[in-house]
Amino acid sequence: MALYISIVSHNHTSDIINDLLPHRLQGGHVRVVILANLPDQALADYCQQHQITYLQNTTPHGFGANHNQVFRYCQENLGLEKQDWFLVLNPDVKVSPEAINELVTTLPKYCTRLAAANLFKDDEFEVLEGSVRSFPYLWDFFGSLVFKSTRTTVKRRGFKKPCHVDWASGAFLVLKAELYETLGGFDERYYLYCEDVDICWRALKLCGVRVLYLPNVKAVHMGKRDSHKSINQHMFWHISSAFRFSWIRLKTKLLGTKTLRRKPL
Repeated sequence: MALYISIVSHNHTSDIINDLLPHRLQGGHVRVVILANLPDQALADYCQQHQITYLQNTTPHGFGANHNQVFRYCQENLGLEKQDWFLVLNPDVKVSPEAINELVTTLPKYCTRLAAANLFKDDEFEVLEGSVRSFPYLWDFFGSLVFKSTRTTVKRRGFKKPCHVDWASGAFLVLKAELYETLGGFDERYYLYCEDVDICWRALKLCGVRVLYLPNVKAVHMGKRDSHKSINQHMFWHISSAFRFSWIRLKTKLLGTKTLRRKPL
């Protein structure tokens, strides 16, 4: 079993080369691929120095489209096979080689095809991020944006063993390559936000696969939460994505899972 790590940079060069340090994660059965959403010479130089596969766009694409591009590249050029794992990792995450080793060691122990790490907001692993949640309704999105509601957030402080949850943050989400391909990857109609909710929803409804939350695999997510700060492009993306997922959830209930089927990658 090999693990392919997909990192997409949206002007995150500093985060990648100063905090994430992905060259430390690569080796053995672990392969890192970095995609720059726009050409970035400093990031290209870093990748060349550390023998990391570097890709770049000439025009920017959304979160899902970029990770789908990396997945196809890994299939066509790096030997990604159905039994391998594909880890979607945000560039603003800090994760140690030990945590990646823990992930690689833990995954084979469970009959899972979709898993998520235990994300924190601080280096001391004390402040939990709300990265593990139940599926939201439309009012939950607005409750979160406007009133800072945490109604859908799983209260996982006492969780010691892996357990199943509805969905988990795409900041650190690992899928069996076979599952990712079957689902058609991320839905590229989302530009940013809710792609993770959507792919976990489709995994459950189409394949009967739930997210396995791994409390022993710890990482720090330094997310800026731009959509919560003010009225800006990020807020627009968040709101439009909330409406899209809410409509998809309603259609699933009314018309069944046939509305969710997408072509494999």
